[in-house]
Amino acid sequence: MAQVPPLPIGPSAGGVPQLSVETTVQQERDLAQPGVRPDEFGQAPELGFWRLSVMRFLHHRVATGALIILGVIVLSAIIVPIITGDLYRIQDYRHPFKPPFQSFQHVLGTDDLGRDEFARLLRGARVSIMVGVLAVTGYLLIGGTLGALAGYYGGWLDNALMRFTDIIISAPFLLVVIAVTAATGGVRLSTVIIVIAATGWYEIGRLMRAQFLVLREQ
Repeated sequence: MAQVPPLPIGPSAGGVPQLSVETTVQQERDLAQPGVRPDEFGQAPELGFWRLSVMRFLHHRVATGALIILGVIVLSAIIVPIITGDLYRIQDYRHPFKPPFQSFQHVLGTDDLGRDEFARLLRGARVSIMVGVLAVTGYLLIGGTLGALAGYYGGWLDNALMRFTDIIISAPFLLVVIAVTAATGGVRLSTVIIVIAATGWYEIGRLMRAQFLVLREQ
């Protein structure tokens, strides 16, 4: 009985070209990578972590709107007090308790002493932003330094710093504020910044310690 020869399959025979298993697997891996889109030449340009994060953030409408509102508030709190100067503390006894949206001179009205509410609001926002930025910078430095030391060296230093962290966590915030205020003789802006930085670093310290422990084990 005569054997039937296999049919030729390939580009010369007009059939479908055969692909190796390695080529097919590699193509599936390229298509499965997140943040990768094949271009017209079949290559897949990879997006970096920061670029991909920014793209995802901008596609979130609520987050983008909140960022725009926050930017307007921050810019207003920085720029407007520079333009208005001391308007926030100028007293106009002829126009106390002026209602808002009645004149362009006092958009949000005046208080009991005739001071402009809009200028005082932006002045307070400026102080709040300054306290927040300086306090966060302070407890990032404190928590980052102590956490890095505890995670890198370990041993008795790690135990001592973690027990000190437990003491900071257990200390009531208001009690610390009252004690510091009584010791310094009054509430000052620098006192508030120091108290927030000295009592809010423990979360950053624990996170930094955990990261250094992972790096040390590797």
